[in-house]
Amino acid sequence: ITGTLNSVAGEVNSLTVRSGETATAAGDFLVVGNVGNVDRLNNLTVDSNDVDFDGSLRLAGNLDIDVANNGNMTFDNAAAIGGTVTLSGNGTGVITINPNANFSTCGAFSQDVAGSVVLSADITTTNDTVSFNNAVTLGDDVTIDTGAGAGDITFASTVSGARTLGVVAGTGAVTFTGAVALDGLTTLAQAYGIAFNGNADINQAVTFQNTGALALGNGADTLTFSGGLTSTSAATTIN
Repeated sequence: ITGTLNSVAGEVNSLTVRSGETATAAGDFLVVGNVGNVDRLNNLTVDSNDVDFDGSLRLAGNLDIDVANNGNMTFDNAAAIGGTVTLSGNGTGVITINPNANFSTCGAFSQDVAGSVVLSADITTTNDTVSFNNAVTLGDDVTIDTGAGAGDITFASTVSGARTLGVVAGTGAVTFTGAVALDGLTTLAQAYGIAFNGNADINQAVTFQNTGALALGNGADTLTFSGGLTSTSAATTIN
């Protein structure tokens, strides 16, 4: 689609796109212009190989993308989603969220593709979870903020990059399951807990301002805070 993509004026319609769902198909989905910038779509469902949004995204409902045949996903501009974001697939393609592609959602944000994620933009939800099931590499300084309520942030694999990651999770929890290798990590004075269940190597000084539990390590892990570590949590454990 070389132009914009909108709903009919005064309506909020959904769109399903299916191309390249089988091993013999080679269909991709590319939108050059903005989506829903004039009249929002409701739900947008895409089943394809490569998926590329050059313009902005504005939906009243959910964004659901399922790639096949090792397809990649690319987001180049801001996405304002009124529902959930689900990025899934059965291959090893890469999800690239470029620096201008800040995501704002009113539902959960989840990634479940066997390939990795290059994250260079912020993700904000309204007390809803953010989860990454595969390796995340930061391409820029990034903040993930789930609001003041019980929205968890979960990294099921590694998180790396010579950048700073900010995590804000209200009354929820932040969990790093795999190894963490970052330049910096920032937090906010809210009630969420943070758990490192793998190795960690962070260059800059880290002050854990969160007041929930802080768990450093999960048995035989090595955690290195080269610039020093300060914790304000009354429940800090080193395992």
